[in-house]
Amino acid sequence: MPRIALALVFSASLLSTTGYSQHGENTDTLERGSDLTKKLKSMEARKEVYLDLIESYSAEGHYEKAYANQLLYSQVKDSLFDEDKSKEIGKLEAKYEMERTIEEEKLKKNIRLK
Repeated sequence: MPRIALALVFSASLLSTTGYSQHGENTDTLERGSDLTKKLKSMEARKEVYLDLIESYSAEGHYEKAYANQLLYSQVKDSLFDEDKSKEIGKLEAKYEMERTIEEEKLKKNIRLK
């Protein structure tokens, strides 16, 4: 997570958990962090910010905003999951192709030796 976004999210979380935040202060900080994560295109950071925003809006009684962030959180989480699975599939395909090539080479070598 980029440092500035991380600092904003951390400070908002700290304010929230210690009880030192003014009404909406940590939510405002989280919103700024959310904007930064969008600009920096950091999906993992955005996922964490949405999760914190859900908690913050719920605590303030802004349930529609909490729900909206829940939907955004789910979208980002699903995108990250799909991305991870695509990478895993790509690695498995490459491994399979390499193993198949090695086996073909062994077969060709055995045929030549006969």
